[in-house]
Amino acid sequence: MIDKLACPSCHKKYEVFENIYLCRKCDTKYVQSNGLLNFLPVLQNENGLDKLILENTGYEILAAASSGDLRRADNLIQKIIKPLESQHESQQELAVKNIIGPFEYFYEKHSKHLSENAKANFTTIYNLLRYELECIAGKYDSSFVLPDKIIDNLPRGDYLEVCIGPGNNIKRIMDSGKAHTVTGCDISKRMVERASRFFDNGHSLFFRADANRLPLLDESFDVAIMLNTLDRIPDIRVALRELYRVLRQEGSLVIGNCQPLQYEKFLDNGLRLTYVPKKNRIRNVCEAVEISGCQLKEEIKSVPWHIETVIDNSEDLEVDVVVGIKNGTAKTNRI
Repeated sequence: MIDKLACPSCHKKYEVFENIYLCRKCDTKYVQSNGLLNFLPVLQNENGLDKLILENTGYEILAAASSGDLRRADNLIQKIIKPLESQHESQQELAVKNIIGPFEYFYEKHSKHLSENAKANFTTIYNLLRYELECIAGKYDSSFVLPDKIIDNLPRGDYLEVCIGPGNNIKRIMDSGKAHTVTGCDISKRMVERASRFFDNGHSLFFRADANRLPLLDESFDVAIMLNTLDRIPDIRVALRELYRVLRQEGSLVIGNCQPLQYEKFLDNGLRLTYVPKKNRIRNVCEAVEISGCQLKEEIKSVPWHIETVIDNSEDLEVDVVVGIKNGTAKTNRI
């Protein structure tokens, strides 16, 4: 399975030395730690925080948002939430809100110093923190699963799911017999760990990565899936083109998302979180397929989905799902 991995910057194949993945061209390396591969991006550039002094974890997270350094932000988040793992289950759910609340307040106080891109990066970090906390508290245990009418029409072959969450969907596909191999990635450490628990064979690979920088070789998969992330990734257009890149010719791209797309979230305290800058937003799942470069083949509207989380409690949502073909010529089938 590791033969599909590639440098997320230049897409050249890695040289592997025990637990080290080395790219000679970019002179970068990624290390496998505790059995988990982590390809989250490191520091890109510094900007926008001249007026802030990095006095504590909150300021360091803002600096990471400004520079796009998800690896640094993740290290800080893991330090924040590590003590929760030893707490009693009844205390963990309360601790989630006790951490998220101050985190939101800190952002409200200092976000004026950030660019629009940095604000979106901060919200990505916010989501990462939230998903890690939800996992610790035993919530968010059921991700959206594609309807059978979609799965039945997908080809057999090698499957990739980006932003995999707890892995319920990719497990359903493996159980269907459609997937020869499955590969999944997410920015959340604990989501990747949850997803990988379904698999104990040599036909699966799970790792942490940024959807905009997939550490995978070109044309490695027959099916690529991304669910409920169009309104959570700051530059979704880049992520969609990445999916197209790793798809084989005539491969299937499956996109699903709650409708309408929710690019902003207004909290009870009046704070507005921006997930995606206005310049990067798209209208719907059909446009997502078009942006990727695939041709729309199938569309199903309003698939019901029930989810329970600590932060948002119980929600009944509807998801639109589309299938596109890379260089395909199939006629669109709308259901």
